[in-house]
This record gives sequence, C-alpha cells and structure tokens, in this order.
Amino acid sequence: MPTVTLLQSIQDAMTELGAYESGTFTTTTTSALTVASHPFQTNDADASIRTYVGAEIYATVSATGTAPNPNGIGAYAPSTGIFTPSITYTTKPGLTDTFDLYLHGFTRIAAIRAINRVLRRHSYLTTVPLTLVVDGDMDSSATSDWTATNATHTKVTDAYAIQGARASKVLATSASGYIRSTLIAVDPSYSNNYYVQARVSATIGTARLIAYDETNAAIITSEDWTMAGWGTLAFNFTLPPTCESLSIRLMSVNNADNSYWDDVILQPLDARQMVLPLWIERPQSQIRKVIRALGDASGYNQDIRWEEQRYTLVPDLSNPNNQWKIDFPTTIQSPVWLEASRRYSALSSDTDTTFMPREYLSLAVAYEMLREYLRIHIGEEAKAWRAVYNEIKGRLAWAIQENAPDWKLQIVIDSGFSTPSSVSW
Repeated sequence: MPTVTLLQSIQDAMTELGAYESGTFTTTTTSALTVASHPFQTNDADASIRTYVGAEIYATVSATGTAPNPNGIGAYAPSTGIFTPSITYTTKPGLTDTFDLYLHGFTRIAAIRAINRVLRRHSYLTTVPLTLVVDGDMDSSATSDWTATNATHTKVTDAYAIQGARASKVLATSASGYIRSTLIAVDPSYSNNYYVQARVSATIGTARLIAYDETNAAIITSEDWTMAGWGTLAFNFTLPPTCESLSIRLMSVNNADNSYWDDVILQPLDARQMVLPLWIERPQSQIRKVIRALGDASGYNQDIRWEEQRYTLVPDLSNPNNQWKIDFPTTIQSPVWLEASRRYSALSSDTDTTFMPREYLSLAVAYEMLREYLRIHIGEEAKAWRAVYNEIKGRLAWAIQENAPDWKLQIVIDSGFSTPSSVSW
C-alpha cells in the first residue's frame, strides 16, 4: 500500500504552512554553505540579507553524517548565495548534498512532535495473527524485535507485503543468514506442544523456518521453501524436556539467498489462554472479532475456512505491562486471528514510513504545528497565522468527513475530530 516517510511528512506539512524551500549545495565548508542557484543566489538589488536568517537548514543526505544537523542560518549573502551557519559544523554537509530550509520559526523537531501526535491519536482496522512472536505480523516499521545474523534485515512495503502493512526481507550475507525472534520463555512441564506457521517467498535460493531451542543451542524442527511464489510453511513440534527458552528463526540458507516473510504464528496447542499483543491497550473497544483458521494452511493451495471464535478477556494482573490475556472455551488447535483497531506507530528516522493517507497527514500535522505555535506567540504575527490556522482547520475537517469512510482508518474518539464546524485536539 502507498506509504510516506518521516522526511516526506515533514516536507509536506512545511509546504502547507508556506515554510519550506529546498536546494542542492554547490560548495560546502564547516563555516559557509554556497548554493549558486535561484532563488538563493540573485543579483536582485532588492534582495534582503535577512531573507533566510533565522531559518533552519537540514542536510537530507544521511550518509554524510552532517553535524550538527539541523543547523540555523546566522547570515545570508544574496549576491553569492552563501549561508553562514549559526553553529560551525564539526562534519560539514557533502558537496552537492541536498538540503531543506524550514522558515518562519517552524522547526524540524516541532514537525516530528506533531507527526507523532497525529499518528498516535489515530488507528486503523487490521487483521493480525495471535502469536507468541513479537512483531510476528511484521507490521512495525522497526526491525528491532528481530536479531539479524549473517543477514541484512529490512521491512518492505511493496508488492511483497501481502498481508498488512509490511513484510520482512532477509538477504543472506553469508551462509545460514537468518533473523531471530525475541526469546520466548517456555516450560515443557506446563505446555510442550506447539504449532508454528509463516508465510514465505524465496525469490533467490532456499528459505528455512526453524524452531530453535535457545537453552541447548539446537534446532528442534525446520522446514524449507524454494519457490518464488508465496506459500506457507507450517509444522507442529514438541519442546525438548530441558528447553526453557525458544526462538523462531527465519533463514535464507546460502550466501546471497533472499527471502520474504510475513505472519509468523507460534501458538501452544494444549493451552486455552494467550497473551494479547502489547499494542492492545483497550481490548474491549479495540477487538472487533476473533476468528479461527480451520483446515490445511501449508504449501500453495491453502484449504482454509474461517470461523468466528468465542472468547473471554482476562486481565493479566501478574504482568507489569498490564497486558491482557484472551481465554478460549477449548484448547487452541489451529491459528487464531484478531480483527482489531491499532494505533499508527510513531516515526523517528527520516526513512521510517507510515501508511496513513498522505494528504490527510500533511493537513493534520500542519494544524497541530500551528496549534503549538499559537500557544506560545502573541501579537500581529500570531494574528496573521491564526487566519492560516482557521483555513487549514476547515480543510482538515472536510478531509475527515469526505475521505475517512474510504480509508482503512478509524478516528480515535479522543482526537476530537468530528464535524467541519468543530475541529479540536
């Protein structure tokens, strides 16, 4: 599905505010940045040396390692297109690096705060597997819940994200390259029979799904997939009697092998309860339904039928994270899925992505930035920005009314968005 990066979201919101320009450096030193192109270099006699003073400049090529970044502009020479940074660079921007300018007192950090406030106040409807594997649905933009060994792990949002927002790509950098789930505490004396399932595509070479005994450093069971088309690996396994720590490994077997993975399901087969995902904080309002997959899920031709499952929510009072458990009338014998509303994830790095509709996001972020700006500014300048605030507020309200029913988007009640005449957070 279409996604937008954090950097693009900042640029979009700044554009809505008329506070964005961009360009490419011509020459750079630690104390001077030259941009020998229009509109930064000009022979216009009326050009003001104050035009860009006080603006924030951000070098957008992360590989250069510019520091500090962003920086301020302390002085500007229109005739030469030279910016003098407010703080001397310890690592200067690269020659021909691109940059963003944020004007009128708006800053990158204010934009990031606003973006994440907007994201965390909204949720989307999704269907995810109930699994003991953290980030088993691969929908998080981060890769931190998986540990890569001899492999490069990335999250993708292209055609290989067949279910949900993202899938994981595992590119082996040497033989037996894999990603490992967070460790799962197990007790064979309490529950020793498990079921594991994962969607997989091996675009190059062989993909391998592994249930791994971390206590004894040994493979319990594994299965391979060699087809480029998406299929499902699935098997039951029994914990060794001394296994107290379990992981799931997703492997690309040979050097340069490449595989994609999604919906990694690990469930105990002789239990009636499972812990709900951490992102379910209000299960009574977030969970729409619980469904069970019946039939053969392995291979290409899945013979699956879906059946709505009865359940009871049970607070997990022993859990410091205040998680909830879900309790079923009978023991778990097949994969269970949740249809639930999930809040959008916060973004931190320029390349982090979200799939909130881009036009809506840019308006909501601009609106939020102006609310913050008007809380701390007074006088004639604030009066002028209030007119922009009211214009964006009206456009945002209509965007909610006209488009929200068509999006896979649910407005969280506490956001305050309702009608064109009433928009407040």
